[in-house]
Amino acid sequence: MIFPLKRYLKPISFLNVEIAKFGARRGISEISKTMRFHAGSDIYTFQDEPVLAIADGTIFECTHKFYYNVGSVAIKHKNSIIRYGELEPIAGLKVGDKVFEGQVIGYAKQIYKDEVTKMNVPVMIHLEEYTDENNKNTLSDLSKEGYQRGFARRIDLTDSTKLLKMLLGIK
Repeated sequence: MIFPLKRYLKPISFLNVEIAKFGARRGISEISKTMRFHAGSDIYTFQDEPVLAIADGTIFECTHKFYYNVGSVAIKHKNSIIRYGELEPIAGLKVGDKVFEGQVIGYAKQIYKDEVTKMNVPVMIHLEEYTDENNKNTLSDLSKEGYQRGFARRIDLTDSTKLLKMLLGIK
């Protein structure tokens, strides 16, 4: 297994920047009107930095509409599903495609609401980890049972910090 980026900003954001950490309070959701929490770990990087599959797997979800103007790719790996968010998926990537460790699956992109309303946030990759690789439900949904309300994610969402630290060789 490998880290999903070759170049990233230091200090490592998901360890040192409160809002980049898993579970950080993110305010009231515009959709659910309830407190929302950060469902992943953010890794600050550079615009258009290639995002790599951490291991071999199969595309579980692929969208250009993950959050505002950015997309995401979710890969079913051997023991988990990893969602790589806030990127532009590579052209032609689709559900069911096989990917290999180190394969470029997309490019990091700056988030913005529209061309006029630029958001003052760094370019980053948002990484989520799900532990039930056999669960076929979509990863995000506010309306169904079996989803965590504050995260608006499936119940098997877990803190991806441990995985990322392992990939970087940090204890």
